[in-house]
Amino acid sequence: MRASAVENIGELNASELRLRAMSHPVRRAMLRHYVETGPIAPVEVANALGVDLSKASYHSRILLELGCLELVRTEQVRGSTKHYYRATERHLVDTRDWSDLDPTEREGVLVDCIQPIIDDFTGAVRDHTVGDDGRFHITRTPIRALDQAGFDELLAAHMKLFEETSEIERRAAERMAASGEESISVSTAQTCFVVDSF
Repeated sequence: MRASAVENIGELNASELRLRAMSHPVRRAMLRHYVETGPIAPVEVANALGVDLSKASYHSRILLELGCLELVRTEQVRGSTKHYYRATERHLVDTRDWSDLDPTEREGVLVDCIQPIIDDFTGAVRDHTVGDDGRFHITRTPIRALDQAGFDELLAAHMKLFEETSEIERRAAERMAASGEESISVSTAQTCFVVDSF
């Protein structure tokens, strides 16, 4: 049996496992690609991100050991086995973990999470997939007066929508498997946080 690539993995709780996964910029970028792409092999991640295959394989193994990836299937290719993985969770860092990140890691996580939202939108505008039919939603709602209970209620509403998003995706996959309908790619994002002022 192959030794673990993660030191003291048996002593880490779920929060520490996630933080360990996010502590390396290549691993963050790879995990984001797994989240966005679905079942994919490390060689395809390496090609998409311009990362050396040995590095992509190593970090995929770490993400697997940390519980951030799961093996979906294997395939025999020219005498070797190709492994396909998918992310086990949609969010990259849980709110519970945020306070444990050092400032450099926080900045990296923010760039890896927020920049793709901006890129998705500008790409959709450029490709004319947003606009004419009116089938999109963008909201920014500056709220100037909430109490703590109201803020907690708003956070809970965001989490409920996040959970429902996964269910909507699951139901769509079942329908497409039965109907053969071609899938469409949709970018959806949520933010809810306290600011000093507007």
